[in-house]
Amino acid sequence: EIWINSLLSSPSTQLVNFLSGVLTAALRPAEFYTSALVGAIRRDPERLTFSEANSRLVGTIAGTIEGLKAGSKAFVKPESVVDSMTKLELNKQKSIPGLFGEVVRAPGRLLVATDTGFKTAAYRQEIYGLAMRKAKQEGLKGNQAWQRVSQLVKEHSDNPLQSPIGKDVNLKAMDVGRYQTFTRELGETGKNVQSFINRNPYWRFLLPFVRTPVNIVKYAGERTPLGFMSKEFKEKLAKGGAERDEVLGRLLFGSSVMTTVGILAGGGYITGAGPTNANERRALMATGWRPYSLKIGDAYYSYNRFEPVGILFGIAADMQEIGDYVFNESEKNKENELELDKLASML
Repeated sequence: EIWINSLLSSPSTQLVNFLSGVLTAALRPAEFYTSALVGAIRRDPERLTFSEANSRLVGTIAGTIEGLKAGSKAFVKPESVVDSMTKLELNKQKSIPGLFGEVVRAPGRLLVATDTGFKTAAYRQEIYGLAMRKAKQEGLKGNQAWQRVSQLVKEHSDNPLQSPIGKDVNLKAMDVGRYQTFTRELGETGKNVQSFINRNPYWRFLLPFVRTPVNIVKYAGERTPLGFMSKEFKEKLAKGGAERDEVLGRLLFGSSVMTTVGILAGGGYITGAGPTNANERRALMATGWRPYSLKIGDAYYSYNRFEPVGILFGIAADMQEIGDYVFNESEKNKENELELDKLASML
């Protein structure tokens, strides 16, 4: 308990977790507008509409207000947190008794409270989106559709277990909250790793967190050009309708972000890993250059902890650097014989 909370005790760690949550929550509506554009192009009757994207934006704003209240309550009263899927993976909480234990656990409480706020916002975003989807299915438009959304959201809040929006909508919205805070339950392999660590607690010093890092990589991977290989992408693509638009929009938006980052990296405004040669790296660092950073003026600001955005930026910037290396070496050597060991290291 002391070890885990000490890892979370730095203010910068808490700030990074908060700002990562803000970035993820802010980009989700943009993804849905991209999905609505895909739906408009496909002209499928069951498509994801711009009205639904607007409704999700409204839900995000409303959910943020609710999230602030829920997060504050979760910090003051940790027992109020009902979702067991958090970034803390300890089997037993409150191992250390008394006031000292409460002080030790404060960083963990703050982390869980922050995520509770973002889960609440994501939950409300999904409810609003699905409510508008149902209103559209009922043939309503304009003000009538928005009035129906308000009615459906209120009825859902009064009795979420028998929601008028649809079957199992409450569970789906909760899953979306976990998805956006990277606390979803892992697959069989991930569970086996967690189980092994629980049986052999000393391994936790090497792998203090499993669920969150794995979910972050999955989340980022779904937004790269290789996102079509993910299990969720294939499942939702097969379902068709709005869910197909959602995953296609997610893939298109993420790939567009990476393309933009690649262009900026080519102009020197965003950096990747940099040279793998130690001497070249030291010389570059001496100029003020820093890896995985945004260059604003003459200063460099690191982005690589702001996941999952950091992963998308990093991959795009690295690929730009590798592309430059390949092009430059090709220009130098007309036979196009690259230093394969260096290229492999960069990859």
